[in-house]
Amino acid sequence: MPFVRLKQSPEGLWPAEGWKGPSRSASWREVPKPSKPSQKDVLWDTWYERFLKVEPNSRGQRIVAQGFVTPDGARLGTWQHAQRRAYRRGSLDAKRRQRLDEAGIVWDPYEAAWEQGFSCYEDFPAELLSGKRIVSSAYITPGGYRLGKWQENQRQARRRGELSATRIARLEAAGIVWSAQDAAWWGAFERFRNFPADANGDRLVPQHYATDDGFKLGHWQHVQRQMWRSGKLNDERAAQLESVGMVWQSTEALWHIGLKRFAEFSPDADGRRNVPRNFVCEDGYKLGSWQVSDRNLAERRASLYPTTSPLYPLEAPSPTS
Repeated sequence: MPFVRLKQSPEGLWPAEGWKGPSRSASWREVPKPSKPSQKDVLWDTWYERFLKVEPNSRGQRIVAQGFVTPDGARLGTWQHAQRRAYRRGSLDAKRRQRLDEAGIVWDPYEAAWEQGFSCYEDFPAELLSGKRIVSSAYITPGGYRLGKWQENQRQARRRGELSATRIARLEAAGIVWSAQDAAWWGAFERFRNFPADANGDRLVPQHYATDDGFKLGHWQHVQRQMWRSGKLNDERAAQLESVGMVWQSTEALWHIGLKRFAEFSPDADGRRNVPRNFVCEDGYKLGSWQVSDRNLAERRASLYPTTSPLYPLEAPSPTS
């Protein structure tokens, strides 16, 4: 194989006789230099960086309120509005549009408004047991968003058939209660669930008991029992109530209340609880009367206390006790 002498050239290794050097048209001075970004591009990039600092929602969308102003005084909501307007007019640069798409902008302001409300709705705490989100109609978030009004708008839109199937599914997955009456029931149910249960896990609310906010929980419990006896309480609600310790029969519930007070009564030296016939608890409960009436329920007493039990005396107390 004949030896070929090579010579180093700017383009690589070439046969010495085949390379004549770079032409003037290929001079290194003619390599194009990158152009500097314009002042407008730099300014747009600054706004874009501010937009990226907005926390995205669960779907990766960044939604800025119309009047939102950043801590450094930049009207980011106004800038976002300008990008949407340019997008609708077709005057938004393709690269800028792509970058905004990747950042999670929502081009439709109506969709953005709905997503903002839904994001606030997801942030509202759901009830622990039912998973329902019960928002009062007048509720306003700490950030000033009227979430109660937004929820009511969704209910009305659904009744009018104006709410899309996708939004209905998302709201139901988030725990919305479509009927205001249903929402009231679930709110009462949470109050019932928060009422202390006894040692058996039963929740026995006194007939006239009211919560700190004035809700008549004892009366509500009574209404649920009446509906259950008449067959008007639906299976879901009955199951929910049973799961948290509802006692359906009021007579049985009253007996359990008495038993709880009886267990709190101090026993004597022999470990027996012999309540005086006229004894009344500090809160007005007539424990002595309960004990006397309970002695007539032989089957119930025998099922809970064997005759050898020292807790419950079988003989009636003397009139002077």
